Amino acid sequence: MIDRAALVVIAVRPGRRAEALAGLTVPADREVVSVSAGVAIDEVRRLLGTEAPVVRAIPLPAVRRRTSVTVICPVRPAAAALFDALGGALPLADEASFNVFSALTGTITSHDEYLATLTEWAAGHGVPAEEADQYLRSPFQDVGRSCATAPGRCPGSWGTTRRRTGAASTSARPGSTRRTRRPSRGRSTLSSCIWGASGSGHRAALTQIFRVKVGW
Repeated sequence: MIDRAALVVIAVRPGRRAEALAGLTVPADREVVSVSAGVAIDEVRRLLGTEAPVVRAIPLPAVRRRTSVTVICPVRPAAAALFDALGGALPLADEASFNVFSALTGTITSHDEYLATLTEWAAGHGVPAEEADQYLRSPFQDVGRSCATAPGRCPGSWGTTRRRTGAASTSARPGSTRRTRRPSRGRSTLSSCIWGASGSGHRAALTQIFRVKVGW
């Protein structure tokens, strides 16, 4: 099969890579795409006994709908064409940058846990879990759509804007100055979400959720 393929995709569990790839050899004139998390390019070449170009990639489940950008490193024509057809390719110059994006990808699980924690907290206060889950899905789906259609309005972009514009400002009163409050560099995103909530009741509820549930 490899003899007839111009592009070879390696999709094996990292912990079983030696077993799964044993005896497999890829000719140097092929292009290899590895989606095995945490396995460096040199290691893939060693396992395959090849000098073929190797591209690492992080395809996410949304590629099945062709709506997810896939990080690739380095950029190669066949790999870029593959992921361009599945929602777009984001090429990176080096594996150090790729590892940063790999870490960012890992936060998706934390997002799922965040929503589950909110649902469990609501259920503990007498709200049916199904209703809490249904409600939470709507605003978070809307946040996702906002990020996709208007990147400048994504919540993460708002935070960046606030940090960049948090310099001292001068009030209208002569002889006086007023400083815009700067977000603390040490304050976590979670803490910023809590203190950005409208109303002390909301802040108290969110604080309680995360102190009790996740030890924040």
